Amino acid sequence: MKNFSYKNLGNLLLIIIIGILSGLLGSVIAKQYILKNYFNNLPLVINSNLLDNIEKENIEINKSGKTTVELDDKVYDITKNSINNMVGIYKKEDSVVSKDKNFNINNYYKIKNYQGQGLIFTSDGWIITSLTIDNAKNYIVIYGNNKIYEIDSIIKDKETGINYIHIKANNLPAKNYADWKEIKNGQIILAVNYKGENLVSYIADKEFLNTNAIYESDIINGTIKISDVISKNFLGSPVYNLSGEIVGIVDNNSLIQPIVKLKSSILSILKYRQIKKPSLGIKYIDLSEIISKNTKEKIHNNGEGALIYKFNGENNSNPAFLSGLLLGDIIISVDNILITQENRLENIIQNYVANDKVIIEILRGEKKSKIEVKLGELK
Repeated sequence: MKNFSYKNLGNLLLIIIIGILSGLLGSVIAKQYILKNYFNNLPLVINSNLLDNIEKENIEINKSGKTTVELDDKVYDITKNSINNMVGIYKKEDSVVSKDKNFNINNYYKIKNYQGQGLIFTSDGWIITSLTIDNAKNYIVIYGNNKIYEIDSIIKDKETGINYIHIKANNLPAKNYADWKEIKNGQIILAVNYKGENLVSYIADKEFLNTNAIYESDIINGTIKISDVISKNFLGSPVYNLSGEIVGIVDNNSLIQPIVKLKSSILSILKYRQIKKPSLGIKYIDLSEIISKNTKEKIHNNGEGALIYKFNGENNSNPAFLSGLLLGDIIISVDNILITQENRLENIIQNYVANDKVIIEILRGEKKSKIEVKLGELK
């Protein structure tokens, strides 16, 4: 064995000191950069006031450790593209009277009485807005580079407080809608208004106002809650996911009405030029919340379905009863679309309008069968 010298002792102490300092330095780096970046990658809220002020800081969000999204670029692109799908709604104000005989005061408006925004949802001039419009003659719509349009039609939806207005225009751009099944809690969303202001937040809750397992087949009671307070500047604004698809519309109470609640109104306006919401006419029990294992195996792989609990109204006018459905029947699918906890029966019904015919697959006892149902009109 070699003799241990003071020189060796000094070297050993030096190695220990370097090791301690390295550990401290690594801790500082981890805290300041690695952990900081980790917490920065959790769902966040960003308030950006103007499109031109959106900063390109290459913010990254880590999803499941696999997918990286450049959030700032997404925000910029969606905001920029969204403005092309929106209109400003103004209240008319007469201009100063001119002595020019060729001057028609009815053709001029003061562009200062801004009321709110609307979202274009058809190329031929249909617009969604949460703005209350009492008389179409008192308002104008401005699109793009100061193109002014008169409002020729207003359709009001009392259930949601959303209004549908029409202008005589063609070749307007329209956006795609997000599938309700793909909207998840924790998902990042973006609200954009007509002036280019945006709000980035995330979905805190896809809320359904239900205290038990019994649901209505014709009505979606609920809103999308986000982690931030929505200001009045965003009333009537569309809300997008990061794919640029519309998730919902901000209503007059600063709540987000999911687009699925508006779908049947939109479809019926296109078909009938009025709101004729569909009705199956039942109350049902969501079996995904109470189902037994034996029943689960009889329905379909997910073991989810809608057990008919009650018929609404009088039987002689109830579409489900008149088609031959019975209390206790378990509805498995509508037009081969399976009923699941994420895609409830009422969500599926919103894809139709009054008087549409659908094929409903049921389980009655041990037997499966299909029944054609003509949907009624929700009153």
